[in-house]
Amino acid sequence: MLSDKALFLDGLIPTLVYELLLFAACGMLLFGIDDLLVDLIWLWQHFRKPNLAVQVPDDTPPAKIAVFVPAWREDAVIGHMMRRCLTVWEGQDFCLFVGTYPNDPATAAVIKAFQSDQIKHVILSHDGPTTKADCLNGIWQAMRAFEQRERVVFDAVLLHDAEDQVHSGELKLFGRLCRDHDLIQIPVVPEPVAESRWIAGHYLDEFAEAHRKELIVRQALGASVPSAGTGCALSRRALNSIADQKGGLPFDETSLTEDYELGLRLWQDGFSSRFVRAVDLLTETEIVVRSCFPATLKTAVRQKTRWIIGIALAGWDRAGWRGRVSEHWMRWRDRRVILAATLIFAGYSGMVLWLSSWALGRAISMPWFVTTLFGANFMLLVWRLLFRAYFTTLQYGWREGACSVPRLFVGNVIAVMAASRALFGYIQILFTGHVVWDKTSHIFAFEPKSQYP
Repeated sequence: MLSDKALFLDGLIPTLVYELLLFAACGMLLFGIDDLLVDLIWLWQHFRKPNLAVQVPDDTPPAKIAVFVPAWREDAVIGHMMRRCLTVWEGQDFCLFVGTYPNDPATAAVIKAFQSDQIKHVILSHDGPTTKADCLNGIWQAMRAFEQRERVVFDAVLLHDAEDQVHSGELKLFGRLCRDHDLIQIPVVPEPVAESRWIAGHYLDEFAEAHRKELIVRQALGASVPSAGTGCALSRRALNSIADQKGGLPFDETSLTEDYELGLRLWQDGFSSRFVRAVDLLTETEIVVRSCFPATLKTAVRQKTRWIIGIALAGWDRAGWRGRVSEHWMRWRDRRVILAATLIFAGYSGMVLWLSSWALGRAISMPWFVTTLFGANFMLLVWRLLFRAYFTTLQYGWREGACSVPRLFVGNVIAVMAASRALFGYIQILFTGHVVWDKTSHIFAFEPKSQYP
């Protein structure tokens, strides 16, 4: 008779390892092929139209733009952001509407210290935090009241976050495009944080690939272009249309990712959306919005939890599956994160058990078809790492490109932790119906005389 320990080591453990690794290998192969198809479409698009950057001439006709900045406990960063707006957009026709809550006096005090007719401080009628969309709706109502009072009309609304470093050419770009398009999204570029090379750094890789490849592919396929919630301009005709359908308020206060859903809604209603990479001829630099992202494990997991709930879980319920096959495919890619996290957890767990058994002298052999799956997945992984390193290198240089390889593991760990937290958070929302702005604290880590215009 085998002892309980021998039965456990020679029976249950090999079976568990086999099942975990087979499940992970099959799932990862499908995901790898999914990613490979996107890469191939990008390559075809890139060689077909290699120069995608729009040039913005200095004589672009001006447009009147309202900049919306929702703020909850942003006293550490909002002053830097507003000062930069007033400096680099000097002489241009814009108004900065900053929304705060009555129970956030610190942020309000920073805003009140600025003496500028172009800054409009909007104090909501209720305490916070609520949701970002609720704050945006309060700003919307204040802008409409301002228009009626001053007898002016804004051509577009530009969304920004309190920690953003805006580009001097943004308003000219949006002024040029908002007459023909209803949603214009420029690239979001996370700023490297020296003290957080791995956690904050993994955002560099993800956004470089998403905004240099993913959104370009979506646009080429005719799928929806989701808003990133910052560096995104919305035409008044589009916002007015949605507001008329929703009782006067364009942003959905029950959503944690109102920006993403807004992009899908505009596409479904037939409005024109465009992701644009543009070069400002005056400064000869790409027009992007730069921002600092969470630098600790706790804050990164919290932020990604909100994204997963809003896009992968609640987004499935709220936005559903609409449009052509290409749109279904892109929405699947947006929502596959829970399954991806499950596959990653299964694969890592299986490898740990397999290595542990090998270290104990009880090596577990795998059938040929499982090892074949491993080989195929390894080749797809190498392809994926090379692609990610390429886009990170384009944006940040070869050092960050090299770091993107080990940072993939860091991103996987964060994704697994955020996915498990998101499931519990979503269940809580279903039972309570209560959605709260679960935001993270921000820093403004740019030099006073930044190298970026």
